[in-house]
Amino acid sequence: MPNSIRAVGELVRPSALSELGGTQDYLYFLVRLLKPDIVVETGVYRGISTAFILAGLSDNQRGRLISVDLPNASYVTDEGGIDSSELGKGREPGFLVPDELKVRWRLERGNSRNLLGGLLDELTQVDMFYHDSEHTYRNMTSEFETVLPHLRGGGILAADDVTWNSAFADFVARHDFEWSRVVGKRLGLAVVRTRRKFAEPQPDEPTSPPGHAAKVSTREILPSTEPNQAETLGNRPGDRL
Repeated sequence: MPNSIRAVGELVRPSALSELGGTQDYLYFLVRLLKPDIVVETGVYRGISTAFILAGLSDNQRGRLISVDLPNASYVTDEGGIDSSELGKGREPGFLVPDELKVRWRLERGNSRNLLGGLLDELTQVDMFYHDSEHTYRNMTSEFETVLPHLRGGGILAADDVTWNSAFADFVARHDFEWSRVVGKRLGLAVVRTRRKFAEPQPDEPTSPPGHAAKVSTREILPSTEPNQAETLGNRPGDRL
């Protein structure tokens, strides 16, 4: 086992976070497989997923992660509930990220709707995008449409908590991806075609009415992982990282 992922595993194991399951494992192995030069992430919170992405980059000995996070934010979900990312007094976003992994990390503080477009214009092209910020239909659709023109052919779009609404399912249905699937019960993955032809962005897509957010079946996109694997690696819906 590479040193970086072992260190992150030790970080997670002593706490209740060890029960979260496979989202972080998938992120680590996707980074190891893809060997990206540029990964962009929205939503950091305590930094568990961030640490697993950085561990993959460290073990690849290449690449960097640029994260966008609005600290201590809360918002109304499509179902009318409140989701909060309060860190506690004196804590910064990503406070659980090991110091030795931060050499490949850049953190931008602010709302993704304000920062993401300019950041992507600066980077020009990204290899992997991971959404884990505000899980509303409007925000998820906005981030996906913003990042899509910058994802290289063969790149990966990933999103956590895709079962909270139908934003991911609608997005992959509207565009021509090489492959898309929901794994570990709630992690949406889509692979960009090398030669791609995407539909025009639709930023004004209506949101799901509060209290009636559509639920996504893993089989409505493509078959998910085998049932036993999904049960083994799946996360509990609603847990924030």
